[in-house]
Amino acid sequence: MNEKPAIKFRSMEPGDGPDIRALYDLVQTAFARESGDEAVIAFVRSHIAEVFASDLADPWGHYSMPGHSYWLAEVNEELVGMAGVERWPGVPGVARLRHVMVDPAWQRNGIASTILGAAETWCAEHGYNALRLATTHLNVVALGIYRGRGYAEVGREPGRVATTFVMEKHLTPQEP
Repeated sequence: MNEKPAIKFRSMEPGDGPDIRALYDLVQTAFARESGDEAVIAFVRSHIAEVFASDLADPWGHYSMPGHSYWLAEVNEELVGMAGVERWPGVPGVARLRHVMVDPAWQRNGIASTILGAAETWCAEHGYNALRLATTHLNVVALGIYRGRGYAEVGREPGRVATTFVMEKHLTPQEP
């Protein structure tokens, strides 16, 4: 019987930016190609460029700010999963879940659920009363994971290629 290597979870460190961007690109590109739809592929390429020009231009600089955090999952020191949290702009007490990504070769190993649990706990310990996210109707697997963890749809934004679902989970703030 082959044993799977241990999955190690940790917080982001200053030098992790290149690996974070590489995993983001790998997961998003694989997702787009899997669709087989040229419009989806172009949409995802554009989205990757936007993200690389915003918070993932300097992940450490962005996610090390107060009220923000980022978690990584590694196997044999190779990044296989990640997610981040930041304040939801203009909504006090609400955190925004960002970049829940798992390498396709490591999906269905509980990595996304473990990272989501860490993000939810961290948010509750840091005084957030809700965790909100945005994903598209194209990401059926993610929608199922979020619904299964208690996230409810609170908004919908139709787009040219994809409809964005805004989902939220209420948290009970805890002492750190």
